[in-house]
Amino acid sequence: MCLARFLIRALWCCAAGALPFGGAWAGGATPIVAAALLPGERIALDGSLSHPAWQRAPVHADFVERVPEHGAKPQHATQVRVLFDQQALYVGVVALDHQPSQIRAPWVRHGGVNRTQDFVAVYVDAIGRRQSAQFFRVNAAGSTADGMHTAADDSEDFSPDFDFDAVAQRTPDGYSAVLRIPFASLRYDGEGAPAWRIMVVRRVPREQFYMHTSVLVPRDVASFIAALQPLPGVALPERPPFLSLRPSL
Repeated sequence: MCLARFLIRALWCCAAGALPFGGAWAGGATPIVAAALLPGERIALDGSLSHPAWQRAPVHADFVERVPEHGAKPQHATQVRVLFDQQALYVGVVALDHQPSQIRAPWVRHGGVNRTQDFVAVYVDAIGRRQSAQFFRVNAAGSTADGMHTAADDSEDFSPDFDFDAVAQRTPDGYSAVLRIPFASLRYDGEGAPAWRIMVVRRVPREQFYMHTSVLVPRDVASFIAALQPLPGVALPERPPFLSLRPSL
């Protein structure tokens, strides 16, 4: 009986793309499932999740506190949805706050988003090996930052600049944000089905500096990004875009 249960669980995990190198999901993580935009649908980057397409995307709300109390239930709820089209990923985040007047949302230069501000960040490992992840941040005012997080030294490098767009919108009960991350900005293996992994992080600076993650990060992992959860559902176009032009001043 025990063997049968084990086999059933193993088959289910394999079908969901859940088995990393150790044979089990880190921290018992559930995936964040991406949904496809319909032909002709366009997502307006206004920071809101009012477009009907967002209602088709599965909601992931299983955030946990990492700092200061590891594993605790966050005081402020967070929800994330993921969409994609032939060009990009769209990550929509609803950051609820029962004291929205305390949200810290300064305008800062690109790269200046830090833990003293209310922000959300998306980590994407489009290779799926948990050796590195690109990250994209946007604070509650719409200021942005990006870079690379490497597992070898568990550190963030803000030097790389990737083409992405992000807009935040203040709401009566917090704020929401939408990030558009072009496939051309992601580094992934074009062979076979995507084995992408993702994590969404929220910072809430109050009397203490709170950090919430979309998956539990075990205390004993060697790297923060070892706990990245699967991102199933993404279907890459036959000829993914490899170039993007972005005039700037």
